[in-house]
Amino acid sequence: MSDVLYDDRFVTVTRTAILLKHYYLPLASSKRVALQNISGVLRLPTASLRSGSKVWGKGLAPYFMSRDMRRFSAPNCDRQVGFKYVDRSGKQRRLGCGFTCEDPDRVVRLLLNHSSAMLLSDVSGTHAS
Repeated sequence: MSDVLYDDRFVTVTRTAILLKHYYLPLASSKRVALQNISGVLRLPTASLRSGSKVWGKGLAPYFMSRDMRRFSAPNCDRQVGFKYVDRSGKQRRLGCGFTCEDPDRVVRLLLNHSSAMLLSDVSGTHAS
């Protein structure tokens, strides 16, 4: 039985981790985060991305975005997900991870169901009630 719950050209979600493809500058290597370390998940609103994001890296939004050269073009502009996480030492990271995916609702559901993450209500990392 496969460990992969979701896979597309941007991200892979397994039962234990999320793999963000094309994450690190400048080599576009992947970033792996254990699901147990994810503390909050949200769909990133298009408006906040346009005003505070880049196609790759850190913009004004508190998320480091994996590479997507078409991030601001349809349909990718509505397919952004972000999460906050704790690092290996147990400290909450101020800078979260953001990425494009082909089925953002499914990815958010998987992250919420397979981790102890809470749904975030806004890009600053506030938890939804």
